[in-house]
Amino acid sequence: MYFISLYFISLFLYGLNCIQKTVLSGFLIVLLWCLLIASRDIFYGQDMVMYYHIFLDSNYYKLDELGLNYLNDFISFFSNDFFFFSIVYAVIINFLLLYLLKLCDRENYILLFIFFTSYFIFYQLNFNIYRQGLAIIISLLGLLLYSKNRLFLLLLFVAILFHKAAILTLVFFILSFIKFRRYYCLIGLFISLIPIPDNIYIFLAEVVGEYIPILKQSLTEYIRVVRVGVIGAASLDQKNIPIIISLLFIYFSKVKINKLQENIFIVYVWGVIFASIFKGNVIIYDRVLLYSQILFPYVLFFILKNIFPSKNKVLYVSLASVQVLITVLIWGPRNFLPDYLFYMF
Repeated sequence: MYFISLYFISLFLYGLNCIQKTVLSGFLIVLLWCLLIASRDIFYGQDMVMYYHIFLDSNYYKLDELGLNYLNDFISFFSNDFFFFSIVYAVIINFLLLYLLKLCDRENYILLFIFFTSYFIFYQLNFNIYRQGLAIIISLLGLLLYSKNRLFLLLLFVAILFHKAAILTLVFFILSFIKFRRYYCLIGLFISLIPIPDNIYIFLAEVVGEYIPILKQSLTEYIRVVRVGVIGAASLDQKNIPIIISLLFIYFSKVKINKLQENIFIVYVWGVIFASIFKGNVIIYDRVLLYSQILFPYVLFFILKNIFPSKNKVLYVSLASVQVLITVLIWGPRNFLPDYLFYMF
């Protein structure tokens, strides 16, 4: 219930922000979430439990990418304390997320962040897929900030140091030079709904691994675990249905978009297309779809703003309020989000 309570506290602070027009409330909202996340029990979460063991001993588990080890070395220079480790991790990813949302919408980024806290991906980023989430957020910042600048390549390099999945951003970078067409949404919708034979995605994965060597080992392993039956295909998961439906709304939208929005939709729509091609392997599917999932709160707000211009915020908050209950009370216990346990200071 702590997550639900903080969500509604965040809404209250946002309401005050609308009255007083101060940036401090946005900072306070993110900081409160960071404090709650960092106050968790040492064994609460999924991959983050392993990351703390890696923080204490880099030999605990050898990562292919060195970015997390560099970050851990920096943090441990000041302290090895669990809370300090947790608060630094939380501050980095959540304030970068806030900045990404601010790039998407400078007027409503605080509301977008509050919606994000109702979304299951928020908890995935903070408790499970931290490395990949951080890598994708950094690479998206590079793409949206410096799509015509060499600094993009620098940020992409930093992102890949945390997770090699960020290299897909290079494909989106190339696609950003091609004008976004709304019929791409129909392609994404079609591919997401039809079955893709295993031999197609396996062939494509092998080709990608051949031409991008840093992905070869991971892709080979992902294919192997499917063949031996350890994992299966990605189903039409109800939590991703809104993303698929949103493609239709983008297609029928007649609103002109600027270059920044065009880049956002390129990543969002092509992210669905690429993920759907590899849906025969749930690991690859989830890793690729994360791009679209991170951008979904903005895309949903864009859709509501264009369909219901006078009521978009009310509808957005209403959807988020229902979503946070579903995420915390239904999705959470079935996954890695049980009743919250606090760290014993």
